[in-house]
Amino acid sequence: MFRSRRSATLWGSVALMVCGGFVTSSASAATPAPSPAPPPASAGKAIKSPLLRSAMNNKCLDVYAFHQEDGASVLMWDCNGGPQQQWYWDGEQLRTSLNGKCLEIYAFRNDNGAAVNTWNCDGGINQRWYWDGQQIRSRMNGKCLDVMFSRDEVGAIVWMWDCTGGANQRWYQ
Repeated sequence: MFRSRRSATLWGSVALMVCGGFVTSSASAATPAPSPAPPPASAGKAIKSPLLRSAMNNKCLDVYAFHQEDGASVLMWDCNGGPQQQWYWDGEQLRTSLNGKCLEIYAFRNDNGAAVNTWNCDGGINQRWYWDGQQIRSRMNGKCLDVMFSRDEVGAIVWMWDCTGGANQRWYQ
């Protein structure tokens, strides 16, 4: 009798786990999806951020692969209008609509070939920019935002270089 009670208890437990799993699964499927997160405070403004295009090849300045972290690479990509390609001016800061981070010269480098990426905005001189005709120049060193070696392909790196007026340094919105 003890053995049959133990067996019944074991089978009962198995049945509860199986049936409970089915109940839980069907209950989960019927549960509505959570509401999306509220938009950031800046989303209330009715300004759509423009694409920043190179006059050299009509490709767009793009935050690589939608990366959200500080130090995300910025490069050239076929324009698709996604938030990783939308940029807006906030005073002298150039921000991405992807996450509101600022375009910056990495590590305050002053030399030609200095990397450009996105970082949390802190108002640093390496995050301040201005238009000079069709060139986007840094307040830190006066150098121009430049498509490396005038490369035309998708994925071409963007960096800082002495201003030459070349098509690889001309931009439009």
